[in-house]
Amino acid sequence: GISSYTDTTLAANTWYYYRVYVIDSFGFSAASNVDSARTEVNTAPVPVVLAGTLSTDSSSFRLSWTESAEEDFASYRIYRRTSPGVTINDPLVAILNNRGTDNTTDFVDGSATVYYKIFVFDRHGLNAGSNEIQLTK
Repeated sequence: GISSYTDTTLAANTWYYYRVYVIDSFGFSAASNVDSARTEVNTAPVPVVLAGTLSTDSSSFRLSWTESAEEDFASYRIYRRTSPGVTINDPLVAILNNRGTDNTTDFVDGSATVYYKIFVFDRHGLNAGSNEIQLTK
């Protein structure tokens, strides 16, 4: 009774070949023709644009960004450090898994200058970093 199948374990930029076999109750079988398809090349997400402000009570930084249009979106990951050049090897502030999320708050103790960057990750682990911002409290 099944007339379709969706293969969800595919790798990017790969040829796949399929054939359907029908087997009756006596063990006789018949094979369909072979069909093939190639998956698309996976490219890194388009970076978002990051902005930030100091909260009105000076206790935190409010970060906001443009929404990602990545089809295979996995997460936003926000990183910070106290000097320029933020990478994914720096302290992680937050992982946000909802593509529609476009802001968060980061609480930083004491006076500090902090540099932030948000990375968009896709489901295959590719990522792209936003512009880097500097905020001081």
